[in-house]
Amino acid sequence: MQQIAENGHQQRNDSSCGLLYSVLRSEADRIRQMATERLNHIESRTPTLSVTLKKREDQLMNKYECIVCGYVENGDETPHQCRQCMAPASRFVKKPQPEEGSAASDTEKKAD
Repeated sequence: MQQIAENGHQQRNDSSCGLLYSVLRSEADRIRQMATERLNHIESRTPTLSVTLKKREDQLMNKYECIVCGYVENGDETPHQCRQCMAPASRFVKKPQPEEGSAASDTEKKAD
């Protein structure tokens, strides 16, 4: 009789563990799915963010325009020579940088 009681108790513990395992497994699968979706979202936005940062970096760089042909060069200092018309450095003028949120900045964004 005692053995039957012990076996019954053991079966109840096994079913409780099975239920707990099932709940934990389902919760783990749900969390894994959420993490995968979040990672996919981040990875899908990474190229967009890289392009946005590159555009912003280009906006912050100095721009020099050749007054002969209109070619614009980005850089920290005046180019030695125009890549298109071979005009000397003296033919470059520094373009003013648009302020953030200004109409000129918005126009540049649309052009890109």
